Amino acid sequence: MRACLFCPAAVSSAEDAWPLWLLRKVGQDGPGEMFGERGRNGVRTWRLAASGLRVRFVCRPCNNHWMSDLESRARAAMEPMLGDTPHTLSAEGQTTLAMWAIKGAMVHEALRSGRPAVFTSAERAELREAKMPPRTKVWIAKCVDSPGPGCIAEDLFSADPSVATQISGYVTTMAFGPLAFQVLNFRLPYAAPDSIDMTAELRPGPWPSTAAQIWPTISPTLAWPMSIGLRGEAGIEAFSDRWKPVEADSE
Repeated sequence: MRACLFCPAAVSSAEDAWPLWLLRKVGQDGPGEMFGERGRNGVRTWRLAASGLRVRFVCRPCNNHWMSDLESRARAAMEPMLGDTPHTLSAEGQTTLAMWAIKGAMVHEALRSGRPAVFTSAERAELREAKMPPRTKVWIAKCVDSPGPGCIAEDLFSADPSVATQISGYVTTMAFGPLAFQVLNFRLPYAAPDSIDMTAELRPGPWPSTAAQIWPTISPTLAWPMSIGLRGEAGIEAFSDRWKPVEADSE
């Protein structure tokens, strides 16, 4: 029997990959799409008749306790950011939204059947105790004219299993109405202290005015909204691609 993503218990509950309250709040309770990519090659696209996406990867205790509590705290932090009124997000709110986004990235990753997991079972278990996975960063961005709920998950570098010393990177971008979340994770091919950080060169773009890092937290307060928004599907795709090496365009 398949085990829960976050603990050794058997799967016994369905989780909303996209929170229904959020989709209704931003008026995106219609069709949606998810696209997955590995090694710069398309893996799978999900086209849904409705935005609700139920996935059976968790147990009832996880779903009904720490995940439910996290959803409630994330909702309280997120709802003031969904309107046009300026809002200040506290450090605690930033951390809550970052943990919520990482949990979402982990759930969406489970849809990539047959592929090596980016997040380890130990990291998923530790998230229950509010411990963030190492070498993981989270940003939030403003969206304008969002085409609908969506998730793009892709490799930063071409994975070659024959190269034992290769560092891998993975980015998940999720968009809901005026909000986009991005989770960036690096995996080292050797054991290393959690304090060792990783980053990659950004493609040119107005990123300081578009996206704000919420994990690790940089500032005790975050002024919202950002001054520049991601416009439509092209803006969200550019946000997802901002970490890709430029030479990937020629492949």
